[in-house]
Amino acid sequence: AAAAATAAGDAGGGVTGGRGGLVRVRLARGADPNLAASNAETALMLAVTQNSLPGLRLLIEAKAELNAVNPNTGSTAFHYACRRGRADFVEALVRAGCDTSLRDKCGETGRDMAQSEGNAAVLARLSLVAATEQLQGVAGIAVEGLPHPEFNDVYLPAGDHEGWPRFESAQGMNLYYSVKLSLWQLQHSFDVDATSVPAYVFVDDGLLPFGKEWSCGGMKVQVTTTLLQSAEEVMEQTERLRLVGEQRQAELE
Repeated sequence: AAAAATAAGDAGGGVTGGRGGLVRVRLARGADPNLAASNAETALMLAVTQNSLPGLRLLIEAKAELNAVNPNTGSTAFHYACRRGRADFVEALVRAGCDTSLRDKCGETGRDMAQSEGNAAVLARLSLVAATEQLQGVAGIAVEGLPHPEFNDVYLPAGDHEGWPRFESAQGMNLYYSVKLSLWQLQHSFDVDATSVPAYVFVDDGLLPFGKEWSCGGMKVQVTTTLLQSAEEVMEQTERLRLVGEQRQAELE
């Protein structure tokens, strides 16, 4: 019990800077990473309040319970990080698998807290993490339904911009997220400072939307986006969209 208490104190109450190694030692000696302090705060929560990212990461490695709740408030370590505007802590917890949908006794999620506190960095990081997880490993993205025929195509991974994955078609069209404007957009070229956007859709969670209306030339159009998981799917969708485009062109003529 004494070792567990020391781990909780070291992990949250006093681990800053070079003391991350001490947490590792305590955990190696069998300290309980889930022990709560007298105020019901877990070691993870204390790591957040003491701004100890090394301590938090060590506790995550030690399999600390990510979704443990402070019974006094209903908050988790994720709530603590969102309220305090600690984007790195938020990302570490989310990537480790914490439940971001949990609500405290006031009915707020961590995202709700970040919004009410005006923690823009946390909100941006949550969106980035969500988008990278959504699009991780995709072979391509099929886009169709736009009045601009050149945009109805398959987009392949083309690196990233500010950590956000971006995509480009064989025709040189670009699909990427604007951090400044909080929207996914289609452009004829990759230009982060573009003032004119041919087609776009606003999102508040960073995720590329499916079956949602996009703004295009002053109109709202239903756009279908499909995540492709293999080279075979990319080839099939590329050929299908090519044939659809040729058919529509023939109908216009």
